[in-house]
Amino acid sequence: MDNAVEAARSWLERINKEYCELHTTKEDAFWANKMGTGGSAAESSAVFAAAEEKLQEWNHSPKHLEECEEHCTNVFPIADAGDMVVTALKGWQYFFRGNVLKKEESRTMFKALLEAEQKLEVSRSDMPLGYLDPETQEHKLASSVQLATMMRTGDSRELRKAAWEGLRTIEGFVLDHDFLDVVKRRNALARSAGFVDYYAMTVERVENMTKDEIFDILSKLVELTEDATVRAVAELKKREPDLKGYDLPYLMGGDITKKLDPFFPFEKSVSRWGQTFGGMNVDYSNATVTIDLLDRSGKYSNGFCHAPEVSWVDRGKHVPARVNFSSNGIVGMVGSGQRAINTVLHEAGHCAHFANIMMPAPCFAQEFLMSVAYAETQSMFMDSLISDGDWMHLVAGIPIELIKENIEAKQPFAALSLRSMLTIPFAERAIYELPDAELTPDNVIRLIREVETRLLGGLESARPVLSMPHLLSNESSAYYHAYVLAMCGVEQTRRFFLDRDGHIFMNPKVGPEVSEKYWHAGNSRTFAQHIEHLTGSGPDPAFLAEAVNRTVDEEIAVALKSIETGKKIMAELGDKLVDSDAKVHLNARVKVQDGHEQVVDTVDFVEASNKFAAYVASKRE
Repeated sequence: MDNAVEAARSWLERINKEYCELHTTKEDAFWANKMGTGGSAAESSAVFAAAEEKLQEWNHSPKHLEECEEHCTNVFPIADAGDMVVTALKGWQYFFRGNVLKKEESRTMFKALLEAEQKLEVSRSDMPLGYLDPETQEHKLASSVQLATMMRTGDSRELRKAAWEGLRTIEGFVLDHDFLDVVKRRNALARSAGFVDYYAMTVERVENMTKDEIFDILSKLVELTEDATVRAVAELKKREPDLKGYDLPYLMGGDITKKLDPFFPFEKSVSRWGQTFGGMNVDYSNATVTIDLLDRSGKYSNGFCHAPEVSWVDRGKHVPARVNFSSNGIVGMVGSGQRAINTVLHEAGHCAHFANIMMPAPCFAQEFLMSVAYAETQSMFMDSLISDGDWMHLVAGIPIELIKENIEAKQPFAALSLRSMLTIPFAERAIYELPDAELTPDNVIRLIREVETRLLGGLESARPVLSMPHLLSNESSAYYHAYVLAMCGVEQTRRFFLDRDGHIFMNPKVGPEVSEKYWHAGNSRTFAQHIEHLTGSGPDPAFLAEAVNRTVDEEIAVALKSIETGKKIMAELGDKLVDSDAKVHLNARVKVQDGHEQVVDTVDFVEASNKFAAYVASKRE
């Protein structure tokens, strides 16, 4: 027994070390590439692609799976099921079974796929994205973040239309730059591994669910939101008889976004993170957290969070994580502050999750094969607080009447907003289900528009499907459905805490409980198992449907109740209602960067918050 266990332990030490080195090299290159700090787009993409290729070669090696299976065979019959060696072996067994490409043909195809994806990414990064100014007819450069914000808050309908048309140029651009070749390569890889298509392969490996199981849940949400969607479109047509897709963001809350803007100053992003997470007693377990929050040319246009050094327990000793996350705040742009603060809370939720995985091998803490629905539940649960009445009133200082006005502006369209998200997975699935001979630009655009109009009451989407960066990347393609599954998980998690404790914000039980029930186990459990472990029952879309189908009066009642509860708690704490001066301690080293420029590097969270605020203020001058 001892010889078999010791042999397995020795193998684990080698595998853990090799993986961590390759993973860290790849993730550091990923950060430099996405932040635009690694040289030209072509240079940094090449460095990242080389590191990614080495890691994937290691991940896909049949030799590693064979070695792992041999140790499992030798150890499992003789060792205690709770032994850390057994747990670690099970983790690597799951990892290699999900990642290994057994055929040489498949490994060759994957290498060629990575090269094709890199080429597409470089082309997209170099795209001169922008819009045609309706007044001057001049093409003006603008990021996708800027274009989306213009659609939401722009006073001129012509300008909002121009921004929408600018986003739509991404669709034509990626179709002209071999996106469909990437789709064909992905499908061919999946078929070589025994799957019907790439979407099926991805969801079965990552979520442990079939396409049918996932889309049964999504289709149930479509069914449950049909009446509310019909009412929403009818109401919007009263406001704009010639209703178009580009009208949706503005009519569904653009005016209220402008009214709320003063309460969401971008420079408060870091402070809001500290107040929110500190109030829930979230602990980052001595992690080093690097954040880059300002939008700029050459930077990836979507917030994300990755951990170059993962949290795990090495022979009984915790290895603290090193985690990076980003947002794309635009100083001085109306609506950008609210979006940036929302993104910061979202990515900080991912960060807290990644910093608190306490399993005996690093494979439990890496993102692939981690259930995306599980991971996104952690981040979306945290960013959900920004819409709660108590948070809006007690943290952001928003008057109650404006909170009511916000609900009146947005709640009638909550179901339609959910439908807008659903267009992406339904369209992406349909793209991968097209036979190769039918994968033409015209067919794909037609298919996308059919999905959009079917789900959005005859309207085309404000956010063109192929403008979503997720669909282009190897790491995030065929997973947007997970955001919707996560929304189901979030509502179920929220209901658990609200029913039991009466509140989430300023609830010191939340951090320790989600850490223990959701985070510590990492990807050793499926999405459904995690939800049941905390809430006592498996995922149920009815909670989400109930939330988006509420009437305005019902939603206002929920908000007012949370405000009253929050006031009582704050009074008991003896704290101020707005901008608490209480010292925030998240047990993390925080490094704030803006590209190559380092703003602050400190373990004092308040110092990080103050220096970030001063830095953003200097950008306004």
